[in-house]
Amino acid sequence: MLKAVNCAIALLASCLVSCASDSGHSDASTDAGRATAIEAEKNAAMNAYADCVRQRAQNLDDGSSDPTLIALAVQPDCKDQYSRYAKIGGIGMDSRALSAYNERLDADQTQLTSAIILKMRAQKTR
Repeated sequence: MLKAVNCAIALLASCLVSCASDSGHSDASTDAGRATAIEAEKNAAMNAYADCVRQRAQNLDDGSSDPTLIALAVQPDCKDQYSRYAKIGGIGMDSRALSAYNERLDADQTQLTSAIILKMRAQKTR
């Protein structure tokens, strides 16, 4: 949760810097600031998704069940957070790139969710 708050603070700082900039800055500087803000927002969205997965999986995971089955069980509960992550990641893409990006995300969602569950297990054993 603290990581998400830090990302939100970084995003707010980026936005404030961007808003305060004068017209004398180059487009490259503006683009870099925008990219940094988008990356911070994407990280915050991923953290929100991971938090949701961990919260839902906590009650389902016995530590030995197939993480893919647990992932499939929790994904519907976290669909809003995942959709936000996917939407932010697609910012600035043309329609063709966005289509390929969304197809890849759909295919990789269960693998990502399983990885979050495995990381949660590893942290429990420490």
